[in-house]
Amino acid sequence: MSCNLDIMLEFIKSKFLNYTNRVIIMIGILLIFHGSKVSSWNEVADGYKKLLERFFKNVEYGFLEYSKPTIKDAINTLAKKEDIDTIIVVPVFISEGTHYKRDIPKIIGMDNEGYISVDNKRVKIILTDALGVDERIALIIKEKVEKIANNLH
Repeated sequence: MSCNLDIMLEFIKSKFLNYTNRVIIMIGILLIFHGSKVSSWNEVADGYKKLLERFFKNVEYGFLEYSKPTIKDAINTLAKKEDIDTIIVVPVFISEGTHYKRDIPKIIGMDNEGYISVDNKRVKIILTDALGVDERIALIIKEKVEKIANNLH
């Protein structure tokens, strides 16, 4: 009985690990920024890309307007990678406005089922919520305000 249990546990463990590895490898992350004519936007986007590459293998970013790469270019870069079948799109926006609800899905080219087609390959697109109200963001704001306030006197 113990031998069968060990074999079963090894089987379950191998299936879980294979599934976990598949999830990590098969997902692309697309960060979306508004964009600006000011070049420092690219530095910020590149900084977030590098931070997230600590956790995820395939990370790209695209801009809604003004800057390059465009959202379409960035999503195509991810979708063309052989090992990606799902792209999680993360708009780096505080709230969900017109860009979030209308413009981003249209630019990405999502169909009604939540897929895009690139080079005859269908890729699932999942759009995260906007950043919203989050205590961690409030703490960053607090830190920035305190830094200036402490230098006023």
